[in-house]
Amino acid sequence: CLRSGCRAMMCDVSYTFTKDNIRRNQFTNLRDCVSNVVGSNEATSLDKKAILHSLNKHEFEQIVEDFIDIRSDLPGPSLGVLSDLSWEQIVEILMNLKCAWGVIYYNSKLRKVFIGRDVFGRQSVLFSSDASSITISYLGRPTTENWHELPYAQVSVIDASDIFSTLCLCSYLHDYPDDMDQVWRSLFTTVHRQINKSKENMITVSRSISPIGTSNKLKDHLISAIRMLIPPSVSSVGVCFSGGVDSLLISHLVLSISPSSFPIYLINVAFGDDESFISRASDRARSIAAYSYLRDQFPLHDLHLILVNVTRSSLQSARSILIPLSTRPSSTVLDESIASVLHFAFQGTGIDFDTKKEIRCTSPIRLMGSGADELFAGYARHRHRYERDGYSSGIAEECEVELRRLGVRNGGRDARVALVNGIEIKSPFLHDDLVEWANGLSMEDKADLSLPRGIGEKKIIRECLHSLNAPHQSPKQAMQFGSGMVKMENGRNQKGSYLSTHLEI
Repeated sequence: CLRSGCRAMMCDVSYTFTKDNIRRNQFTNLRDCVSNVVGSNEATSLDKKAILHSLNKHEFEQIVEDFIDIRSDLPGPSLGVLSDLSWEQIVEILMNLKCAWGVIYYNSKLRKVFIGRDVFGRQSVLFSSDASSITISYLGRPTTENWHELPYAQVSVIDASDIFSTLCLCSYLHDYPDDMDQVWRSLFTTVHRQINKSKENMITVSRSISPIGTSNKLKDHLISAIRMLIPPSVSSVGVCFSGGVDSLLISHLVLSISPSSFPIYLINVAFGDDESFISRASDRARSIAAYSYLRDQFPLHDLHLILVNVTRSSLQSARSILIPLSTRPSSTVLDESIASVLHFAFQGTGIDFDTKKEIRCTSPIRLMGSGADELFAGYARHRHRYERDGYSSGIAEECEVELRRLGVRNGGRDARVALVNGIEIKSPFLHDDLVEWANGLSMEDKADLSLPRGIGEKKIIRECLHSLNAPHQSPKQAMQFGSGMVKMENGRNQKGSYLSTHLEI
C-alpha cells in the first residue's frame, strides 16, 4: 500500500494488467540514471541511448494481489477500509476525496481495477496498451511505451478478468475538452458513463452580479488551505515566487502563520546568458521588490529569496533528456517552456539574495499560485470577453470553461516535472473548500475589468494585499515570459500549440 509521501518509489513504478495477472514493475530511479548528464554538458546521442536503456530496465517484476497506490494532498482510504465494500461504494469514497489525488487500486475479491484522478487533474496518471495488456504509471516508465494522459475528473472501473471488455467511467464531467477521453474509451468494447455531482460546485461558476465584499474571507480560506496542505512533518517550505500578486499573497500568509524559526524559501527563476540579461527579467525585479516588502514585515523570520539563474547551457543540458522525460506525453512549445521554468524552481538551487552565497531549498514542498487566474478572471481572454460583452454572464462562463480545462492544460504535466525532482506541488487556491466558496461569489467581487491591467483583474487578491499594505498592482505575466525564458530563446516566434522539437527523446 503506497501512500502520499512515497514519491521516490511511486515515480519509478508501473502496473501492467492482463487477464491472467497484475505485474508491478520497479525501475531504476530516473534521477540516478541521468545524474551524469544533468548539470554537465548536453547529452550526446550515445549518452541518450545508454540512459534510455538504463531507464527501461526493470529492477524487478512482481505479481501482486490487492494493492492501493494513491497520491493525495490529504489522507486517503486504506486497503482495509475498501476491501469489503461493493464497487459502487468504493467509487463513491474515491470520488469524494478532497484536493489533489491520483489512484491505482486493485480489489481481488471483486476482480476490479480502479484508476482515477481528481476533478482538476492535479496529479499525473498515464496509460499505455498493447493487444493483451494495459499499463498504468504516474510518470511513464518504460519510455518505449506510447503513453497517454488518463482522463481527469473521473474514476474508471475495469473488470480484471477481461480487461478490454467493459469500462465504467464515473465522471464529474458530462464531456471532456477536445474529446481527450476518446483514446481511453476506445480501448474497451463497452463503455458505461455515470455522472457524479459531488464536485458540481467546483466546476460551476455563479452568474450573480451583486457584490458583497469578501476579500477578508479570501485570506481566511487561504490560511485554512495552507494549514491543511503543508504536512506537519516538513521542516521547511518552498514557494514558487514570481513576485506577482498570487505568490506574494501566499507567501505573506505562510509567514503570518509560521514560527519565525521555520525556514521559508522564495524561489525565483530567471533565464539569460549573463547577469545583465537575467536582471532585466520582469519577474526578477518584481520578486526582489516583493521580498523587500516581506522582509520588512517579518524581520525575524528565517526567510530566504533564492535567485535561480538559468543560462543557455544549463537549459540545454536539462532539456536534452530530463525535461522531455518528465513532460511526456505533453509535447507542445508551451509545455516545454512552462516545464523548463518549473524544473529549475523545483530544483531550488541558486544564490541567496542577502548573503550572495549559493543556497538550495531542501524542502519537498513547493507552494504555487495555480488556479488564481481561473477563479478570479486573471487571463487576457477574460478581459476580451468583458470588452465584447460587458458585465454579462460571459466572464463567468469563461472562468467556468477555464476550470473545466485545468486537467487538460496544467496538472498532469506539472505533477510529472515535480515527481522527477522529488517535489510535491501544493496549490492553496485550488483547495476544494476555497474553490467552492469562490465559485459562489459574484463576478464583481472577484474582478473589475473596467479598470486597467494590473488593477482590475483578480481584484479580490489585490484588495487582500492592499489591506496588508503590500504591492498589489503588478499585471499578469505568464511564467515563460516573466522569467525571460522566451526572450533568451530569441522569442522563438512559435505558437504555444506547436510541437516542440526539444521534447523529442
